[in-house]
Amino acid sequence: MGPADTFWVNDVALQTVHGWLSTDPDIAGYSYEYADGLYTALDAYEQLDIPLDDLVITVRTDEQTLFCDWAERDEPTYNIWYSAGGNFQSRVAVTAQMMNLAGA
Repeated sequence: MGPADTFWVNDVALQTVHGWLSTDPDIAGYSYEYADGLYTALDAYEQLDIPLDDLVITVRTDEQTLFCDWAERDEPTYNIWYSAGGNFQSRVAVTAQMMNLAGA
């Protein structure tokens, strides 16, 4: 997949992930700016009846919806990496290495 400008709009994030999953249900991870938008976007998995497992997510914001959903799912192969500090380059480097370690 590639970059997509979702304009920080939850429904646009959902439409984007739905479109990606429609063509590739085995997406290994997402790096996204905004936790709440990604929380909404994960509804695409349920809509398409795709299990939400073996997934790595990196986000910069900390809206609690995504983190509460992660805790409730209690899926050991679904991981969130969060960073509030550092510049863009350091976040990308950490994200890339964590995804590499996860086999993505």
